[in-house]
Amino acid sequence: SQGREVMAIRIVLLAWAALFFLIGEARSETTTAALAHLCGRGDLAPLVDAAALRHHVRPLRLALLMWSESHCREDAVNARTGTIGLTQILATGSANPAHLEPDELSAPETNLDLGAAHLARLLRLCGSFGAALAVFHGRRFCSSWRSDRHVLRILSMERALMRWLRTQARVS
Repeated sequence: SQGREVMAIRIVLLAWAALFFLIGEARSETTTAALAHLCGRGDLAPLVDAAALRHHVRPLRLALLMWSESHCREDAVNARTGTIGLTQILATGSANPAHLEPDELSAPETNLDLGAAHLARLLRLCGSFGAALAVFHGRRFCSSWRSDRHVLRILSMERALMRWLRTQARVS
């Protein structure tokens, strides 16, 4: 009886492992397609997926954040604000709690990890993707996002990207 229970548990665990593997594969393909469509950078999909998974954010939303902040350029530097990299992290800001140097912040994996962690904190604080984007982009309050053109453009892009992905899934 105990041997059967152990065997049943092993089968369930194997089934779950297979399911998570398949979900991971599908996520990676979706992120690759989205990034290739957004900015021609499907090569960043594994980094986006890994950072999103570590910080419990949706990979497509992290990809949209990256697109909106740097147009997927790891060498992007905003001369006005001093933000750096794919997700435009400020070296002296709260998104950089380890106080990494600017050259470290421009590394794609590091920048995406910090951006995903900061986005996750803002999602918990603000409660919505739109509000989190507004604060990530420099607004002071979570409640001021509904009139932010930058945020509204990203949310519109998210809807368009989801429609495009659904169309691609039907075609293939």
